[in-house]
Amino acid sequence: KAAHASSAPWSGRSALDAVELMNIGMNYMREHVRPETRIHYSIPDGGKAPNVVPPYAEVWYFVRAPEYRLVTEAVNWAHKIAEGAAMMTGTKMEFIKITGVWQYLPNRILARVGQANVQLIGGVPHGEDHQKVAEPFARSMNVAEAPFIETGFSEFVDEPFKWATSGGSIDEANTSWVVPMVRFSGATIAKGTPGHSWQAVAQNALPPAFMGGLTAAKYMAATAIDLMSEKALVDDAQKEFNESLKQYGPFVDPVKDQNVPTFELMHNVKEDAVPRQYDVLPYKKPDLDTLMK
Repeated sequence: KAAHASSAPWSGRSALDAVELMNIGMNYMREHVRPETRIHYSIPDGGKAPNVVPPYAEVWYFVRAPEYRLVTEAVNWAHKIAEGAAMMTGTKMEFIKITGVWQYLPNRILARVGQANVQLIGGVPHGEDHQKVAEPFARSMNVAEAPFIETGFSEFVDEPFKWATSGGSIDEANTSWVVPMVRFSGATIAKGTPGHSWQAVAQNALPPAFMGGLTAAKYMAATAIDLMSEKALVDDAQKEFNESLKQYGPFVDPVKDQNVPTFELMHNVKEDAVPRQYDVLPYKKPDLDTLMK
């Protein structure tokens, strides 16, 4: 409920107060979740002017963990904290789930086939020209060692099978619970480049990144040929997939109860971010020509 923040603050109810109280509650919650759980947030809307009691405010949370059940536990707790913050401030809250991602479900059979093709084709071929492109970015981040890893593939370890955990999230992980999957990655940016930095954005428009995509396409094509040529591999991968579902499943669609499609919920973010996402020029700070000298 809006009100004049100086003349009649008692007649207003601050949605921003509720957001801040929720953030305080979430910070206390952090002590009691698993150490590997990650909780981070931003406040897209905290009110329009400080002299107005804000009738609307918005806080956006990401909750991550190695297993989706841990995410669910934390999100349910966060929902209660939000309700409590609304009660304390005399406001109302709406809890919107934008999207959800499970942990990636690996497949040993497909990983073996994929690893064999990676070793056969080799790493992303970054020659001296690519090294020169990477060097100024590495200098801007104070990275002393060689920017790219050209060789030295690790041997594929079959047993014991261990889950590899990454700090990021990727929506294709949900697909890995529907069909057997394998994924590839290769060096496309200077070693040590922080994710979501201007260096990462700028490098993704340069030749090393395109070479990385081309090399990954070769891995994918070669693996697809192997699977189409040998039905037993497909059968074995499917068998392992079914066994993994029994052990780690069942998979539950994290957005099955979502009435509004994710792309509609993300509309405002998309309208602002997408044009800049594909225009790397604003991220070249300092200027790329200056870096290359």
